[in-house]
Amino acid sequence: HDKALLRAAVAARELRRLDAAQDFVRRCLEAEPEHAEARQLMEDVESLVEQEAGRDLAGRAKTARAKLQESIQREAAEADVSKIPKAFAAKDQTSKKGFKAFEGYSEKRAKPSERAPLSQLPYHNMGLPPDQVDMMDSFFQEMRGRRDEREQASKEEAEAYDSLKREYRERAVQDVAEGRAEPLEEVLPSEKARRQQQEQQRRLPE
Repeated sequence: HDKALLRAAVAARELRRLDAAQDFVRRCLEAEPEHAEARQLMEDVESLVEQEAGRDLAGRAKTARAKLQESIQREAAEADVSKIPKAFAAKDQTSKKGFKAFEGYSEKRAKPSERAPLSQLPYHNMGLPPDQVDMMDSFFQEMRGRRDEREQASKEEAEAYDSLKREYRERAVQDVAEGRAEPLEEVLPSEKARRQQQEQQRRLPE
């Protein structure tokens, strides 16, 4: 009888029906607790069960991380972090209240010196798994870096434009004064409009 149970257990193991294999071996050990082959087979089956569980857990964790990252990137497009709660599917009121701390984050656009450290952002105190916390840290750090780059580029462009405009105006004034160019209001339409406005204001009765 025990040999038949062992053969059935081996067959079930090969078919990856590990629950059935465990049941057959258990019944064999109940009949003969010291059966060496049955004890070894039980260890083998339990090891396979643990491996299967580990692979399943790792696979689900990988899938969950991928979905989380995809959701964060989609929901936080254009740094619209106010929608990040959807990426976590927060169900309890505490989590929802914590996520509300993100609202307006992208609108405030705090200067780098005024920003709170990443470690002080609300998601660090919401009981999230460490890998999700790390992912959020990376996300916000990347968003901050991109925003700083855009703002710095805009600032440099504005400064360059102002500098060029001042240089052009100064050169035009000098050329007019030295007779090398037409009057400034003929060269710059904006200057002509400004002069006309000044003339109109002078003509108004006091």
